[in-house]
Amino acid sequence: MGNGPQVRGNFKMNIPIQPYANGNSDWRIPRHNKIGANGQNCSETGLPIYFNSFSFSPNNNMFQTFKNKNIKYYSAMNVGLNSNGNIDPNVGNNTYNQNIKTEKQAVRTPQGSGAWSRMEGDGTLNDWKFNYRQNEVVEGGSLLMSKDSTRPEEGDWSYASPVYYKMNPNMDLAMLNSQKIVMRTDRLPTSDDPYKRFQLHQNKRFAIYTIDDDGTSVSYNLENGDSFGDGADDFNEDAGAIATQISQTFSCEGMVPLECYSGNGETIGVLPEDDRCYYMSDKKELKKMYGGCYYLLTKNFAFAEDFQSIAEWRARFRMMFGLCNNVVSLTFVNNWINGSLYMYAFQKDNVYGNNINETTFTSNPEYVYCKDTAVYQLVTNSFYYRASPYNPNNNLGERFIGRDNTPQTNILGRSNGANKKFLGNPTTMMDLGPRDLFTKEICYNPEFQGYIVDKISTSSYKDTSDVLQLFAISRLTASGFWESIIGFGDGSIQKLFSRPNQRLDGDVAQLLSINSEFGVVPYLGTNYSDSEIRYIGETRTLPNGKVVEDPTLGILFSANTINRDMISPGRYTFQDTLTSHLVDNYGHQDQEVPFHKWEIISTGSTIFGTQQNDWYSKKSQDGIGSVRYQTEDRLTSQDTFSTNVNMPSTQRPGYIYNSNIVNNQIETTDDKPNPFRNVIHAGSPYFFYFGLRKGASSMNRFIDKFIFNQEKL
Repeated sequence: MGNGPQVRGNFKMNIPIQPYANGNSDWRIPRHNKIGANGQNCSETGLPIYFNSFSFSPNNNMFQTFKNKNIKYYSAMNVGLNSNGNIDPNVGNNTYNQNIKTEKQAVRTPQGSGAWSRMEGDGTLNDWKFNYRQNEVVEGGSLLMSKDSTRPEEGDWSYASPVYYKMNPNMDLAMLNSQKIVMRTDRLPTSDDPYKRFQLHQNKRFAIYTIDDDGTSVSYNLENGDSFGDGADDFNEDAGAIATQISQTFSCEGMVPLECYSGNGETIGVLPEDDRCYYMSDKKELKKMYGGCYYLLTKNFAFAEDFQSIAEWRARFRMMFGLCNNVVSLTFVNNWINGSLYMYAFQKDNVYGNNINETTFTSNPEYVYCKDTAVYQLVTNSFYYRASPYNPNNNLGERFIGRDNTPQTNILGRSNGANKKFLGNPTTMMDLGPRDLFTKEICYNPEFQGYIVDKISTSSYKDTSDVLQLFAISRLTASGFWESIIGFGDGSIQKLFSRPNQRLDGDVAQLLSINSEFGVVPYLGTNYSDSEIRYIGETRTLPNGKVVEDPTLGILFSANTINRDMISPGRYTFQDTLTSHLVDNYGHQDQEVPFHKWEIISTGSTIFGTQQNDWYSKKSQDGIGSVRYQTEDRLTSQDTFSTNVNMPSTQRPGYIYNSNIVNNQIETTDDKPNPFRNVIHAGSPYFFYFGLRKGASSMNRFIDKFIFNQEKL
């Protein structure tokens, strides 16, 4: 490390990345098929792949030579050129060989607009952009190419991944040198349990080995963990009223091919058993599926049908396997939550200005700490947490300005889906009414109204399994959805995460949020009727002109608005009918707080928007609003969702919902109200969380002490 720091420790040292033989003109890496033995260098690059161990030297007298066959399980991305530098059409992938290009003698991405050009565009709206940089070196890996310079479509791909074991299944290397026992190559491995020509993570059977100090080895194979379970009853339980008519198709006995699901919205269903979709041909003699099993090779030369069945089974299996293994994991972001104040730790260093050789020190050190999260106040000699950036000179409602952020892109060129503005760590006090219920009977002061603490549980979180199950059904029964993912294979599960950085689809994300709000009746499968569950097909036109349907899920939730009003704006309702709304407004003493806005994509045909619904602050610097925390009124606020009906007030709950009055009867609808507010304040102040310990949270302790009059030690 030259004159730099010296590191000491007990490490198992590995061979570091090796330099090129000549970095100015030769970027090739060693070719495994051009090395005769472990003590020799590659005949083309002059570089070795075997090195001495840092910790072990075999005894020369005891060492026995052997043949090493593992060197063939690596990428051979370079074999398109022979020793004379010319294209060799007899090895590797022919499409790849015909378009091979080099950068300082190393394989790089093809360039230009010819057939099977590079997977790269100019980044304009009329072009497409993927993961390769221009002239990116891919030697020792693989290469995905597009047919031409137009926007790629299904079937426009060529995947070049030459591997040594395909070139020469008997390839091996003589281990003659007793000291050169550690292999280091920069080529991607395929594993000794190969699958087609796939390398590293692309190989679903990739095997990993761990070796203990005593020489014991343990292998881990990814495919061995792909146990799918019984599967027969995965979706056989009641998954909601709208799902009952198709629930039997999720058992083995009643399973149907995916193309046999029909309709959208309230007409969702399954095509009759005599439809062509069940059969291999128009003659309707042989079925594709019996008892939940796909049958192949039942008809001569029916290759297209067989390949479609294989692709359908693979996509179906992967999606269900991912859902059953909690691929839809949830986090709580961009919203307020009520509970016990959490004060996170931070570190600081004390820096004294004196010379370190002096015997006395100044009493006022300089503090070094993260100034983005805390601030030191000299007058009080104390540290304070930073809340949220604020400009008192702005207009009311615009004073919280947020902290600027520039969303980053990952190594694949994808956005991390971050906000353009951060709130920071704002906090506020919440008024949950008087401590004791009887106080309002003694004193009629409005300050003692609004006793609500007995209605609040340790957490407002509600189980999401039934919503997620309905989400899965909405996708599985959408013919357009399956048409778009059949070709993805293992990537089919990714179609559930259409927002930036592979965030869960926005239509179901907003339902999960509403489901856990205080006062909302959670979706439990059977407690909502067909008219309150909506499955909408939103049409979308691809750049090539093809029209596809993206399924959008909606639930018209019900809520106890009386209890919600006691939280905000501080109102108790005595009567709420079509013609009368009698209340007692007592209000709260609260403060203005910032919040993130949620955007419902207005191009959607209903109040539920589309799969692309997302936080508005991800695309706009104007994504932050402010409101008095417990003064926001669902009936009058411009930041809550508006509806067609004002009375009874239950028909304007504040979240995504709409209804009409028809013949003095309330009928729910997913039509957009006028005006349609698509950028709204979502959630707060209706989320509660008081701790993890069951029966011992801060709310439990409050109830024990002040309601049951007993304090636990």
